[in-house]
Amino acid sequence: MVDPEGFHYTLCKGAHVTSRHDALVHAIAAMLKAAYPGQVLIEQLGCFGDETLKRADVVLMRMAMGGRLIGYVAVACPLARSYISAAQDRGGAAARRTQQKVGKYAHLVAAEDSFTALVFESCGFMSAEVQQLITDTAEAYAEEHAESGDPRDVKACRDQFIADWQIRLSVVLQRGNAVAVRSRTSRDCAAAGRHGCRHHTEFCFE
Repeated sequence: MVDPEGFHYTLCKGAHVTSRHDALVHAIAAMLKAAYPGQVLIEQLGCFGDETLKRADVVLMRMAMGGRLIGYVAVACPLARSYISAAQDRGGAAARRTQQKVGKYAHLVAAEDSFTALVFESCGFMSAEVQQLITDTAEAYAEEHAESGDPRDVKACRDQFIADWQIRLSVVLQRGNAVAVRSRTSRDCAAAGRHGCRHHTEFCFE
């Protein structure tokens, strides 16, 4: 236990939380690049018009379809007070955070572009939008990389891609959580002179 409620360090603002977000952005970009080489950008300005300097986390150019898919990556903690009510339903925290981000940014993108909020719950759940992106990307990947055009080979390739990237993204998320806890407990322990941590931390970890 690292704080009275058990989750403070996975949502408290700081570089450790930013690193988790950035790791998820790069992982999602790597997934997209596997199916859409040369069409994926990260941390792009100008996607939300002139009204905000907000960077788009991931941009898929979608050359064959026209327009861009503009992705915003976020992590919601279902145990936080602002989400715990919604979290009574499976994936409720992710769904609520998705609604918030869509309401804030979707109307700012160009008419030919599409906005999607890619939200993870810190406990591991992926929003419907994340799961749909994985599925769509898997289908595009399988069309080009299946052993043959046989529907069974295409399906096997698609299913393997989905399974692989669900695991990879889950690992990235949980590594980010671990880094968040360790970095904050280490810092608090150092500040407390290694004689018992102040504030939220109850134990020092070597």
